[in-house]
Amino acid sequence: MRVIHRLALLFALHAALAGAQTTAPKTPPPLNVSGKWEASAAGFYGQLRQTGGVISGRCYTGANCVIRGAFVGDHVMITANWGHADQQCRRGTFIAPNTGKLSPLVGKWYGDPDMGDGLNRVSADPGEPVAYPYADELKECGDLVTYELSFEVNSALIKNPDAPVLAALAALLKTDPRAKLTIIGHTDATGTAERNKKLSLDRAQSVKSRLVELSACDPGRLAAEGMGPDQPLEGNDTATGRALNRRVEITLGR
Repeated sequence: MRVIHRLALLFALHAALAGAQTTAPKTPPPLNVSGKWEASAAGFYGQLRQTGGVISGRCYTGANCVIRGAFVGDHVMITANWGHADQQCRRGTFIAPNTGKLSPLVGKWYGDPDMGDGLNRVSADPGEPVAYPYADELKECGDLVTYELSFEVNSALIKNPDAPVLAALAALLKTDPRAKLTIIGHTDATGTAERNKKLSLDRAQSVKSRLVELSACDPGRLAAEGMGPDQPLEGNDTATGRALNRRVEITLGR
């Protein structure tokens, strides 16, 4: 009887362990954020349209307010540019971890402290398609920070070489023969500084090569630089900070 009792306990323990393994946390499912969104605190009202991993849209608080964004690793990044006549370069980037929950998106705004700390989806209406004016923002602001370019892990290979931001910049190079661009790669602080410097430069050079290919311009009009982790936007001690720091910056006329 004791042997049977012990065997029963062992089988029960095995079943419990098996059950714990099957209920391990899963990777959050991909989200489609298309729809009408409002900030949990006043300041943002907009419509997002997601096509694959690219997000575009328009704020409905002003005719000049446009939206762009992307999924960066396990985070959602949404940049809004208000671009009013008296504030040509008012921008804010909302970043939220992808928890697998469509609404609300609980995150933070970087670059505009007056914004709320979350977005709520109030309808599925994505509004009319909007082509983001990347070239206009670059001309107005002098720089353009983009998270829309996707690279293979620890690689300079661009996974989306037909990204809208590349097409827009190539069109600028074609239509304005005087335009010169500097592409600057940035990384987070994971890994060695030396490796990150090289990776950020390699990625910047990949972007340069793709723009030359798309625009057929003189390569001398484009410069590539790699900053590695030296110019962080946020601390590297959180996943959100690291996601903000991994970026490509384009500057005009350097």
